[in-house]
Amino acid sequence: MTRHALRRSLQGLLPLGAALAAGGFLGGCAKPDFPPGGPVDTTPPRVLATAPADSTTRVPADLEIMFLFSEPMDRVSVRDGFRLYPNPGVPSYHWSGRRFRVALR
Repeated sequence: MTRHALRRSLQGLLPLGAALAAGGFLGGCAKPDFPPGGPVDTTPPRVLATAPADSTTRVPADLEIMFLFSEPMDRVSVRDGFRLYPNPGVPSYHWSGRRFRVALR
C-alpha cells in the first residue's frame, strides 16, 4: 500500500473515530434515572374477595384459602405476614396476578 493510499484510508477512519469518541463522552454524561411519572399512589390496597367467604363456618381443614387484592402486592410481605390460628402446619403459597392462594396440607 502506498503512503498516499494509507493516508486516505486513515483519513476515512478519522471521522468515524471522532464520532465514536464523542458518542462515548456524551453518553457517559447522561444521568440514569427513572422517568417522571404520575402522582404517588396513596390509596392502600384492599381485599376485594375471599374464599371461603367471610364468616363461613364448618370449613374443611384442607380447603384452599384465596384472597383477591385490588392491586399488585409485595408477595414476600403478604406471605410472611399471613397467619392462621390455631396453626395448621406448614401451608403452601401460590400467586396468580393479584390472587393469593394458601393451601393447607
